[in-house]
Amino acid sequence: MTALTLYGVATNNTTLTGSLKLVTVTGGAGTTFEATVVGTNGGYGVLGSWSTPAWASGSGVGSPSGDGIFWNVTTLEGQTFPAGVWNFIASLVEAAAGVTHSADLYFPLYKYNAGVYTFIDTLVLTGQTITSTAASFTLTKSLAAVSFATGDKLYGELWADLLSHTGTPTSIKNQCSSSTTLGLASTCELDTRRFQHRWHSQAPLQAVGRLQGQSRFLPRLPAHL
Repeated sequence: MTALTLYGVATNNTTLTGSLKLVTVTGGAGTTFEATVVGTNGGYGVLGSWSTPAWASGSGVGSPSGDGIFWNVTTLEGQTFPAGVWNFIASLVEAAAGVTHSADLYFPLYKYNAGVYTFIDTLVLTGQTITSTAASFTLTKSLAAVSFATGDKLYGELWADLLSHTGTPTSIKNQCSSSTTLGLASTCELDTRRFQHRWHSQAPLQAVGRLQGQSRFLPRLPAHL
């Protein structure tokens, strides 16, 4: 079993060019951001990770946009995550000073394979306030087991339902590590369950002991040879 934590870094993917690249190592020292223009709009929209989609002002979480985070590797192919809790930690800040948003946050997860998104589940955090001071928000949910077939990659994106605001909002910054190779803890961080490898270690050998219901017999040696 191997625990898997992924971090967004300041570069995009070649397959989904609007998505942020993920790495498994930390060491980044600063943050950068993608600013999604929201203005005074409300409703649901994607807080872009690498690109900046137009705010949808929708009535719910929509179809995947490709503007999220994407682990474009083969590591998960043939592997299974057992049931358990997943977390996504977003670092968000409103660009305009003195502005606040009341918001519910959603992070739908998908398996991506050759242009097809297969829904896994959605991590959730409701009743939050986004201000002009950067803060971390942990979205969470207990997920059922999920298996990855050949070609399947892990993808997710951050949605917000903007319920109300004070002041005059401009844009919400979705932050990640400013490094292109090293992640930053609690900044665009996806915490998964451990996943099962294709191979399994053999069970440890057990010492041979007395069989149940039988006595151990040791032959008696003659007194004189």
